Amino acid sequence: MPARIALAASLAVCACLQTAVAQASYNVYAVAAGNPGTLLLYNGDASGALTLNGTSYSVGAFAQALTVSPDGNSFYVVNTGTSTIGQYDIGAGGLLTVKSPATVAATANPRSIALGPDGESAYVPNSGSSGEVDQYDVAADGKLTAKAAFAVTIGLNAWAAAVNPDGRSLYVTNSSSNRVYQFTISQTDGSLTAMSTAFVATGSGPQAIAVTPDGEHVYTANSGGSTITHLIVAADGSLTPALSTAATSAVDLAVSPDGNSLYTARFATPGFVDGFTIASDGSLAAKSPASFAAGNTTQGVAIAPDQASLYAGNNGTTNLSQFSVAATGLLSAMSPATVGGVASMHKLAVIPDQGPTASFSAAAAAAGSSTSFDGSTSSGSQSPVVQYVWDFGDSTSAVTSSPTTTHTYASAGNYTVTLRVIAAGGHCSDTQTFNGRSAICNGSSKAVMSQQISVSPAAPSTPSLELTTRQRSSQSPAQRFAAFSAGCGEVGCEIRASGKVVVTNHKRRKRTFKLKAISSSVAADSSRAVKLRIASRVRRAMRRAVSHRGKAVIQITVAATSGAQTATKQLRIRVSI
Repeated sequence: MPARIALAASLAVCACLQTAVAQASYNVYAVAAGNPGTLLLYNGDASGALTLNGTSYSVGAFAQALTVSPDGNSFYVVNTGTSTIGQYDIGAGGLLTVKSPATVAATANPRSIALGPDGESAYVPNSGSSGEVDQYDVAADGKLTAKAAFAVTIGLNAWAAAVNPDGRSLYVTNSSSNRVYQFTISQTDGSLTAMSTAFVATGSGPQAIAVTPDGEHVYTANSGGSTITHLIVAADGSLTPALSTAATSAVDLAVSPDGNSLYTARFATPGFVDGFTIASDGSLAAKSPASFAAGNTTQGVAIAPDQASLYAGNNGTTNLSQFSVAATGLLSAMSPATVGGVASMHKLAVIPDQGPTASFSAAAAAAGSSTSFDGSTSSGSQSPVVQYVWDFGDSTSAVTSSPTTTHTYASAGNYTVTLRVIAAGGHCSDTQTFNGRSAICNGSSKAVMSQQISVSPAAPSTPSLELTTRQRSSQSPAQRFAAFSAGCGEVGCEIRASGKVVVTNHKRRKRTFKLKAISSSVAADSSRAVKLRIASRVRRAMRRAVSHRGKAVIQITVAATSGAQTATKQLRIRVSI
């Protein structure tokens, strides 16, 4: 069986997402304790509002409790009047098909059912006979069979059961003796053994029990004394009573997936859902406001896995109340505030979220450049993915609400990148969240995906083209060449030089002579001499001008090219005698 689950802690960063994302669609079941009993199916929309499905199911007399297997494939209903447990397969849209056999026997007047977190064992308290707790094995197909040691006895009116999320302890209320009986669950076959301290005291008439998802606190709803008893769970699973809190006519309990809120069904006219904040030490404080109007004699309460919706079954008004849940845990009535039901509405159950599936692609870039990641192919089972937790494999990580992100690796190498996706408003990922009777989120290993990417070395940086030149400031008109040297710094380059000679006589009349262009290659980190030939007639013109109070200037344009890089320089050489 699994070790104690701590999803509430690991996903604490996600709580802020609840009101900012699209909600999920969940199927909800409600049982009505008539003769025969009736089982109703409700379909939720994206806002969390329910619609009564046209299909209902006739079940055993005075059916009072129900649950869904952690994998969401099997449904069970407790038929108190016929002392049986009905078992069904869950199909598309939550529709049910009777298993074969349709029912299994309980001892006498069963009142509730709790499954272990691994879904391999079921426990059913009986209020009749000697108050037995029946034990069942759950096969791979979800069918129940009695364990070899079928029942343990705790006295008349054994009522409600809850399994610790670590799968190692079972707690059962007895509404006559005002106790919680505590058992160790065998990790081999799921059978029960009474703890050395067999029971602890509660308030009067404990009819419901719930466990926080971290497994550290247990609460009983004591309808006889209008209180909630808080019990602290020790490392060995045993309970120690703490403070009691006033809770008028509480007959059912639901703990929020994040473990921060507790809700009770008030069996009164009018009925209410009462809300409490759970402190870090497990103590309770009434919310403000503390009570939220429901129908008459509210009998059952259940919260959706995404913690965005809460539902209450109203026995007296034959309907179901539906609420939106704020990030603070406060409730507000949906529109419509109720959805139809039948007489004697009782307990509720929601199909667990099966967790999301992670999937991503990567476009690896060289070290020093941005590598892109895309997790948009990730998906949720019943609820959308709302958060992406990235581990880039180089001791850095990121949490995003967008499926895409980038990361820059400092050095080349192979990196294992892991993506963990979170759904159900930030409350469901790869680990299970358990409420004592079944899973809220079953979790899935598919919510985590890893793949290796290869980051290549950074491309060597390309040196810059730096054109440098050296030339004389002046030269004689007799010189046959206009000469200079050129270099391009750390890169090799191609040099093209073109020029002209401008001759101005003493009357300031100008003549321009074009010089023949020349090209040359220059190696990196070197220079090269370049010569532009000056024709004899140009030299004569320069000599006449400078000899008769005129002037001559050689103008040279030097253009350098290295790949896509270019540079130019203008040179000027004065001609003098």
